[in-house]
This record gives sequence, C-alpha cells and structure tokens, in this order.
Amino acid sequence: VHGAEFSTLSEHSTAGEVQTAYEHLQRVDPDMAGRLHPKHARRIKRSLEVYYHMGTPHSKILEHQATHELRYPNHLVLMLDAEKEVLNRRMDRRVDKMIKCGLLDELTQLHNSLPNQLPEHYDGILQAIGYKEFDPYFNATENRDLVWEQCVESMKAHTRRYANQQRQWVRNRFAIHPHLQLYTVDSSNYEQDTDIHCPTSHWWQEVVTPAVELCSDVLSSRPLRHSDRRLCVSSPAEDTSNRHCDTCARTITGSKQWREHLASKRHRKQVTYLKEKPLWEERKRQRLNQPNTAGPAQCETTL
Repeated sequence: VHGAEFSTLSEHSTAGEVQTAYEHLQRVDPDMAGRLHPKHARRIKRSLEVYYHMGTPHSKILEHQATHELRYPNHLVLMLDAEKEVLNRRMDRRVDKMIKCGLLDELTQLHNSLPNQLPEHYDGILQAIGYKEFDPYFNATENRDLVWEQCVESMKAHTRRYANQQRQWVRNRFAIHPHLQLYTVDSSNYEQDTDIHCPTSHWWQEVVTPAVELCSDVLSSRPLRHSDRRLCVSSPAEDTSNRHCDTCARTITGSKQWREHLASKRHRKQVTYLKEKPLWEERKRQRLNQPNTAGPAQCETTL
C-alpha cells in the first residue's frame, strides 16, 4: 500500500471509502486518527498524503512544529487585524468591487471553457469561493436576476466565513507556538481617514507607527514595545481528540464540541429516553400479557 488508492478521496466519497481510509490511518498514524473525525474525508486524505510523501506520521510532524525552536529566533510576525463587524463589511464591499470589475464575464468565460458534462461534485479550483456559488445562475432557465442576487449573497457569506476561519486558525493554531512573537495592529478605524498618509490619521497612528516601532525594536535587539498588542494564548490548546457518545451513537471531535454535545437538547432527550425505555417496555409487556375478559360483542366493537 502506497496511499495511491486514497488520492481520489473527497467529501463526496462513499461512507465505505471514507471508513476504509480512516481505518488505514488508524494503523499508520493512530495519534492523528484520534484527532480526526472518522467522516472528515479531506483531513483524512491529507494525513495519509503526508505520511506517504514524507515517510513520517502527520502527528509527529505537527508535534515537532509546535515545540521546536524557530529557525530565526530574532523574528517578528505582524497581523493586520480589524473588528469582526468592520471586517465583514469590507468582505462585502470586496465582492461588490469584484463584480464591478468584471466577475460575471470572467465566470462566464470559465464556465464556457469547461466540458459540457461535469460530475455532480467536483474539486480543485472549481471548489474555490467565487465559482461554485454561481452554479445555480448558469443552470437557471428563469428568474436569472433573482438567482444572480442570491448567488452574490452566497459568495459574500462564504467569504465572511472563510475570513473568520482564518482568524480563528491564527489564534487557535498559529499563535499557540511558545516561541512565536505575534503582534496585531488594528486597522478598524482607518476608513475614517481622508488621507492615510497624514501622520495624524488613524492608519498612521494605529497601524504604521506601532508596526515600525516593533520592527525597530527587533532589529535593534531591544525589548519589544506595545506588549498589549501581542497575541498570546495563555490557556492550553483545546483538546482535539475524539470521543464517542454511546447514548447518541455519535463521534465528537474536540473537548469544546464534546461539552456542547453533552449540554445539547438532543443528547439530554436521548438520555431521558434510554433511562425510561425499560419502564415503557415493561408496561407494554404487561398490557400484552393481560387476559382479555371482554365478551365477543365488546371485542368486535373495540376492533
């Protein structure tokens, strides 16, 4: 086995194919398999690719990356950030600008260059944000203007979600490295500026100045200023191992999701059902075993 049989694994693979790949991952990298949901085809495929291409379990590589000293100890990482509401508005305006700059023409050209018969589910660049959302528009035969607006809103929603996922990844995965010096500069207010090059502007005061001062401190080997801007994760990383709920017959990945599952209405309802099920079955058995004392006429009426 060299992993070639898993190269076509995707989110649209059959349950049996995903299960086979997951069982194989359990054999070659049990630690990584314990972190991944058994149905998450894309991540299972990625871990198998790493194992066969690198010759090392994916979990070992991630463990090394999370604990080893950085290649350049005298470093600085700057993250241009903004408040979530501000960032969402910028994402929406970005999509509007793409449309004004000819997104429809580009999509039409790409659509016309594709084969007439595409599989129902396809991967690669066709899964990128900005194309798959407009599939309904190209397939619509009526109300195309309405469908277009719905596609645009779908693209905006997916763009906002992706940006939020990136921010979460930085905080939950990237920033947890013990030797990383990651600082944020807030660009939330720069849109209020009439001239961002003015030294008194929000952009200059809240982005440029602290960034230059931090870089200067690193190059001069001085203690870094703006300690309030350092993005640190003081609490330990969230446990991402799998837990199986026998009550609900579900596999849950991560301690946070596990806590949410235990507190969910669905889980509590299932607990109550299983607790009372023996009593209900006993009552049903007793009713079935009761002798029928009704006369023939009464039985016929009852039936």
